[in-house]
Amino acid sequence: MHQYVASELTDSAEEAIVRKFILTVVKDRVTVLYVWGSYEERFVTMLRAKYPHLPWRAMDGIEIIDVCSWIQRENIAFPGATTFSLKAIGKALYERDMISRTWNSDDNDVQNGLDAMLSGNTYYENKTPSALRDLKRYNEEDVMVMKEICELFT
Repeated sequence: MHQYVASELTDSAEEAIVRKFILTVVKDRVTVLYVWGSYEERFVTMLRAKYPHLPWRAMDGIEIIDVCSWIQRENIAFPGATTFSLKAIGKALYERDMISRTWNSDDNDVQNGLDAMLSGNTYYENKTPSALRDLKRYNEEDVMVMKEICELFT
């Protein structure tokens, strides 16, 4: 799993990290990107417009699958999950021993998306290593839970 962190909150640092992402996708021969919700696809569209000179053609054949939308389209329900959020479904499946990963809330200040944004701001404003560590761990837990949910259907 790769995580990308811009060195600072500037357009040039953002462009550098986006370029690094594109090159990694090409190097790793990625054919599918799994996301939860529509944010990532909208964000990529915005980045393509902002940095049209980057090697976007290398990503033209990559399929982006919104797992949340797929679950809703297929009318899949999860006992104990009251919404289609990753947290609701992931926690319900974890409580029923259907997946082995969950979010470790005991030693991480980042518990949700708002906390993640605040932790990112703290990191960039103060270069606080613990803020970046907690943010990376939270993101990794999101990815690993989503991976296990996807594996239920393969």
